Amino acid sequence: MWDRAVSVISDDCGQEYGHIDILPGVVRDWIEGGTPVLCHAGRGHWVVGVGCSSDLGIVYLDPATQFGDGYDDPARNSEKQGAKGYAFNRYVVVHPVESV
Repeated sequence: MWDRAVSVISDDCGQEYGHIDILPGVVRDWIEGGTPVLCHAGRGHWVVGVGCSSDLGIVYLDPATQFGDGYDDPARNSEKQGAKGYAFNRYVVVHPVESV
């Protein structure tokens, strides 16, 4: 699945991209470094981690829902206080090949 998605991104951007699974302990580092993190929320559903804080955990954008905008409502769209109760169990970073 990820190989095809990354291929489309690479073709669209004119640059080669790759993907890696990352551990929960480094999610904050990637996000604070300016790279969004794909977070698996269960049952094949993924959200995009775009921020982190100690009281909210991962703040995310959820393209599948109308209320999924972590920029407009961080508490509602967060790991620890979120209305959806997501428990993330996998993290993936899509990155330019030369950056890792």
